[in-house]
Amino acid sequence: MELKLEDFRREYTQAGLDRQDLDDNPLVQFGRWMDQTIESGIPDPNAMTVATVDSTGQPSQRIVLLKNLDDRGFVFYTNLRSRKAQDLQQNPKISLHFPWYFLERQVKVCGVVEPLSTSEVLKYFISRPRESQLGAWASQQSRPISSRELLMR
Repeated sequence: MELKLEDFRREYTQAGLDRQDLDDNPLVQFGRWMDQTIESGIPDPNAMTVATVDSTGQPSQRIVLLKNLDDRGFVFYTNLRSRKAQDLQQNPKISLHFPWYFLERQVKVCGVVEPLSTSEVLKYFISRPRESQLGAWASQQSRPISSRELLMR
């Protein structure tokens, strides 16, 4: 018997969600959930889908890593020449999605992006492993390259 996608289903019963258990500050609540996600040991707990819209109204999504959470909100880094950065310069509205499937939880965040200061960006960049820094210098995000060999050089 062939299984069809519509046949895949299960009950989501790990935990409920009661308003009385939630912090009034959504950033504090998210921080609690992030701590639980990290403690669970699932891979890449800070992976999130970033959704933007280009100048023609075409939505685009990609996976990036959340690098910080503070009073200003959610922090991630990108090359300013990347497609997502170009989209966000034209339309600063953004949507984030944290798909914590193993915990039967997902979080969606909608808002407006603001650039970080140059000093914050440089501090992050120098904290990256050397190979990661070199990759960032060599790669023009969102742009095709002729070969992997060229990238490795």
